[in-house]
Amino acid sequence: MRRSRGRARSICSPICRPANWANFALTGRAYIARLPTIRKYGAYVTDDTLDEMLRSPKFADALLRKLAEERDKNAALEELAVELVPKALYCDLILQSKSVVPVSLIAKDYGLSATAFNRFLHRIS
Repeated sequence: MRRSRGRARSICSPICRPANWANFALTGRAYIARLPTIRKYGAYVTDDTLDEMLRSPKFADALLRKLAEERDKNAALEELAVELVPKALYCDLILQSKSVVPVSLIAKDYGLSATAFNRFLHRIS
């Protein structure tokens, strides 16, 4: 982690550049243009994909299975995100502290003594 003007920078700061936000805005506009179709029919399918689905039930079945797998994968990722958000907030709080944070305070947050916490850190490193 680099320090800039006395403040700790987030690990994700290189990702959050204006160029990336511009790319997001372009894809976001394309998504917003498709919203009326999604609201009306519950999905957005290109003409080529729709034609292929009508011609081949196997293709339609495979496509729907992929969508179901994607939904399951997204649900698992959302559960993981819910679990990781408090940890990330805690890390940000510790890393953004302008003063020294004693190891004993961090160890206490994990229910350990400072000595046990240092042993644990030594063991996993």
